[in-house]
Amino acid sequence: MSGIGDTEVVGGLAYRLCKLLGLYQEDVAHASGDYGIQLLAVRKDSAAALAGTDGDYIPLIVDATGHLYVNATSGGRTLVVAGTFTRPADTTAYAAGDAVNDSTSAPAAITFASCARATGGSGYITSAQLNKSTVTTTNAQFRLRLYANTPSSLANDNAASTRAWADRALRCIGYIDFTTATAGADCAISTGTLNPLMIPFVAVGTSLYGKLEALAAYAPGNAEVFYITLGVEQN
Repeated sequence: MSGIGDTEVVGGLAYRLCKLLGLYQEDVAHASGDYGIQLLAVRKDSAAALAGTDGDYIPLIVDATGHLYVNATSGGRTLVVAGTFTRPADTTAYAAGDAVNDSTSAPAAITFASCARATGGSGYITSAQLNKSTVTTTNAQFRLRLYANTPSSLANDNAASTRAWADRALRCIGYIDFTTATAGADCAISTGTLNPLMIPFVAVGTSLYGKLEALAAYAPGNAEVFYITLGVEQN
């Protein structure tokens, strides 16, 4: 029959085996000369998963210089995002203050996708550029209002642009003026002036939304395309 002495022997062997394998209880202090198990990694000069199914075990991977691959998502990141729309197939002139968008009956906000790194993420808009598909520069002056969520006060194209009390909850984060257009071979380009100079934002999802207004009496092109880019610093 096993006695207390046998239990002590077995317990002592288990303890010594754990020590040899480098297995320690939580919060055990380090001691000089402790044994441990070598952790191996696989060299992969181009990062790639070494398991084919989500949930599988997989070894760590390193590059050609031995650096461990990690997905560093805590630091900032700079990127350029774009929003675009095609205005209606007419050449009806805009008056200062008119909405410039894609429809005379059911307009949509301009969507700038993936401005935030994650849902509810934040960052700064640092630059902007407006490109349009005609070379007209006379009175090609526009204001882009930006929101953290889709604005509810969207006027039809060529109607007076409106702003609603309800939009206060959608967080109008600032605006960008495009006042000096330069003609190219088949387009015109304008660099934006930000107000404030760096526009901070906290997104509701990951996108930001905009609506464009004319700042002067502008004669548009038929089905003219507007393509707006934003320089974004993600937190």
